[in-house]
Amino acid sequence: MFDIAVAGAGRACWDGLRIPRPGIPHGQLDFTPFIPGQPPAGCHPLTALASYHACANTLYSRHKRFHQGFRPVGRSHLDRPWRCVTISVTRPHGIEQERKHLVGLSPCTHRRPHDASAAPSVTRATFSALLVTGLLLTGCAYQRDVLRYELGITRVTAPTQARHEPIAEPPDATFQRVLTRNGFRAFLHSNAGDLQTAWHTPHPAPWQPEAIKSVSKALVTAAFATAQPDWANAADAPITHISDCALPEHLRTLTPAILANMSAGFDYRENALPAVYADSGWACRILALPSTHQPGIYYNYGTVQTRLLSLVLQDTLKQPLNVTVNNAILAPIGVSLGGWIVNQDGDVFGGSGFRMAAPDLLKFGELVLNGGRYQGSQVIPADFVATTRAAVFADTDRQSIGYSWGWLLTTLSDCDVQFAEGYGGQMVAVVPETRDVFVFTATTGGLVSARTHTKRVEAALRIVTLELQDDPRCTT
Repeated sequence: MFDIAVAGAGRACWDGLRIPRPGIPHGQLDFTPFIPGQPPAGCHPLTALASYHACANTLYSRHKRFHQGFRPVGRSHLDRPWRCVTISVTRPHGIEQERKHLVGLSPCTHRRPHDASAAPSVTRATFSALLVTGLLLTGCAYQRDVLRYELGITRVTAPTQARHEPIAEPPDATFQRVLTRNGFRAFLHSNAGDLQTAWHTPHPAPWQPEAIKSVSKALVTAAFATAQPDWANAADAPITHISDCALPEHLRTLTPAILANMSAGFDYRENALPAVYADSGWACRILALPSTHQPGIYYNYGTVQTRLLSLVLQDTLKQPLNVTVNNAILAPIGVSLGGWIVNQDGDVFGGSGFRMAAPDLLKFGELVLNGGRYQGSQVIPADFVATTRAAVFADTDRQSIGYSWGWLLTTLSDCDVQFAEGYGGQMVAVVPETRDVFVFTATTGGLVSARTHTKRVEAALRIVTLELQDDPRCTT
């Protein structure tokens, strides 16, 4: 039996999703009542699912309640009989799918933010088990593709390195509450290379590598420029093939620069078509996507494009992407990747799969701040760093924010700011005028909804704005 404990009384308020006894006719409802913890015979327990939303485009946000936790409404609700139910599910196209089974959720309600007595959140490992269960039961192609992706990839963890805890003044209590309330795990701020502020939550282990999501894109583009003998010409050279996949006729003008700047022209919405990642042969499936624009004309953010750029770099250098990133830009500054994702083809996923510790991200941000120089050596080409600070596309899908080579560009408190952003609230923000670098890391993965991600990014940018407020060095 899988129970979720309720704080205080420690009672189970929810026993979860169940499969009914064999032989029940398809679509028939089984109204056999039972008390939580006492299932009827034949109603086999299965890991819990908060509520069933077939064909939801964003399963994670639908089940955000796992992250928030549950609380009982009252003792009378805990004593209420539950039902083991069998239902039929029909796809939008009318194809009937296998039966889905759930239990009534009336005994539990979503925890309110102000409820201090609520139970702690379900752990990430538990959520992963719940997610896999839900996907296995779901008849929707979207969820099945997500599951095939998760089962097909390999998350590689680099050997543990000795890490020194950053020593600096912590932020004041009010600032710490703001960081905690918004779900951040770590915050670092340096000025001209001197650490000003360092803060982290106690869990997980502080300063260990975390998933940095799409901050990975800034590392990929920097590695591309650094590992090429003439990065500018290489960036504008037409691509003829990617991983043995020939480009279709309408993509014959595609270049690495176009991929780096999200303008390949694909008719693709981020996170809406996991089928491209579901099986081996990623490159060919991405190149087969329909197009709405000629390459280089229209900005449309999509990790699939950085994925192709990573493969171009791998094809050129004949070595895995993680090796290139480590050797070209991280080893020279004394840090390294903490992990990466390998896909079904055996390729390293460069779009959003890297892991790094917050102090290592800070050193990367300081490298960019200094024009690519570190201790007298030019690590990243200076002209490439300058290119990342000029918007290739000023008109993105976000107001007053431009895009250039994996970096977002904006103005905060009259200062020009470039920042790399990852899903869930990961951020490296660089402010050349004031010589400031800010790093935020936060909870990632399926426990973070799109709305929570947006709120965290907005919170991080507000914090940077306040830190820069009234600084006379800002001249924008």
